[in-house]
Amino acid sequence: MGKFEIAAIIGGIAILFFYSQLEPPASGTQSIPPSQPTQGVDSNRSAIPPVGKIYGQHVQQIFDAVSLRAIDGDSLEATLPDGNTREVRLASIDAPERNQKFGQSAHAHLAAIIKGQAARVFQTDTDRYGRVVAFVLTAGSGTDVNATMVSEGYAWHAINHSADPTLTELQRQAKASQRGLWSQPSPVAPWDYRK
Repeated sequence: MGKFEIAAIIGGIAILFFYSQLEPPASGTQSIPPSQPTQGVDSNRSAIPPVGKIYGQHVQQIFDAVSLRAIDGDSLEATLPDGNTREVRLASIDAPERNQKFGQSAHAHLAAIIKGQAARVFQTDTDRYGRVVAFVLTAGSGTDVNATMVSEGYAWHAINHSADPTLTELQRQAKASQRGLWSQPSPVAPWDYRK
């Protein structure tokens, strides 16, 4: 078996894992077709039907991005098919700040993961800065971007925003293997660094 076949199998497994985390919507709710980009979230969030759940969080909408650009270790810019852009904050994770130890490494690692990738964006919220809060699955490699940042040791599972056991376990494994920021003797969580 060649490298291409192995990469295709690994990508397929990643896609299946990501979609296994997506729970169907509760009966009586509407789904937004995944292939259709959707309009921005208005201020009346209760009018937006949930699409389902992912990592225990309700998905408000799903949209496609034709390209991605890393802004820092836990946020990116998504270019939509119509050419407009949206700033996306990766849900349930928190990467080191830019001027914090490992901040530049986290930014570079996210940039490498998403380089040249289109993606499907699963929006769970809008933050106080107007950014889309979402889980991102790349189209080409099938990479679950949020989980990859945690599992490779470039972000914390943001437990103040998520109680998901999968992300907790990925962080535990990264820490045990001393991957990424866990290679430091006493890494400081970004929420502590910001105080």
